[in-house]
Amino acid sequence: MPSRSAEPTTAASACPRSAVRCSCVERPKPSARGSDVRHRTESSSSIASPASPDLRIFAAGPLNQRYTALVEDITTGFVIGARAPTLILFDSPNGKVDATFFGGQDYPTFRLNMTLNGVVVATVVHGPNATIREP
Repeated sequence: MPSRSAEPTTAASACPRSAVRCSCVERPKPSARGSDVRHRTESSSSIASPASPDLRIFAAGPLNQRYTALVEDITTGFVIGARAPTLILFDSPNGKVDATFFGGQDYPTFRLNMTLNGVVVATVVHGPNATIREP
């Protein structure tokens, strides 16, 4: 059998396979800090310093279940493929933000929290798909 090899490729916001038991931080607008993966019991304040405005979406669901999400503001949208639980940091959004999470037919329930400058502004519990909007 012939040997095959290729250079590994990763996107700036990709969740590494080694993070099976960790939260994956997705950065829709990557900055020089890049992505950071921490154990899911650490506080989100230790992950990244706040932007202005600082919008964060925490997506909880069945541990390690894959989902896809579309996160967008007025001018830009980002598609994210991740595993629950996930913390999405949206640095300096342009206008209000909404996010739609797609879990697939067998995905039970999403638990979504959106915070703006450290204050919870929206909470949604729904599945297998869910949408959360900044008020």
